[in-house]
Amino acid sequence: MSAHSIPAMKPMRIMLRLLLATALILPLSIHYADAIVRMLMPLYRLIFEFIGDDYQIKFFGLAARGVESVIRVDVSMAHALIVGGHLVFPDPRGTANVTTPVVQIIQPATVALIAALAWPCSSLKRWFLRLTALAFFLLIITSLDAPFLLAGEVWSLVIDHMSPGTESALVTWSQFLQGGGRAVLGIFAALASVAVENFFFRSAPSAIQGKITISASYRS
Repeated sequence: MSAHSIPAMKPMRIMLRLLLATALILPLSIHYADAIVRMLMPLYRLIFEFIGDDYQIKFFGLAARGVESVIRVDVSMAHALIVGGHLVFPDPRGTANVTTPVVQIIQPATVALIAALAWPCSSLKRWFLRLTALAFFLLIITSLDAPFLLAGEVWSLVIDHMSPGTESALVTWSQFLQGGGRAVLGIFAALASVAVENFFFRSAPSAIQGKITISASYRS
């Protein structure tokens, strides 16, 4: 990687930027968490309906759990299921309820923004490209977060009741997210956005230089 592709890094300066970014982003993310998740709720429900087509949704939306806001999902079985070799028939009276805190849903975005803002950047064009790439990666991550986690939690209830110990990729993903995976995904999104920025600005001078060389050769 060329010396001019990334600004010179000074540990104390980066630490100061990290502290300032945290002081700015953390309160804002907590304050606007409900509004952000409410805006994304149609996307979450659409994905949940696609991956959780074994369930009939009774409720899908924001709810209060004590002093915190959560996404709550109430579902019932839509048809008979085979779980661990057992045939399970739907019970009209049976309803499963799962929740996930709103502030945890936006954790990847919070971590990613703090990391992306703390990383040195030399121009407004670079900032624009970095944040645009970051928004794209975060949209993918949030699509794989809340709806998959909630579907995994519902499926975990079914497994625990009918066939304890049965492995499920959906349940494993849900456990990963709740076990620190959201922070990992946030850091990944920040690093990926910086990589996109550096790739573009490293390639751009080469392309310009190539055009100049071709033009000069043509004139000669």
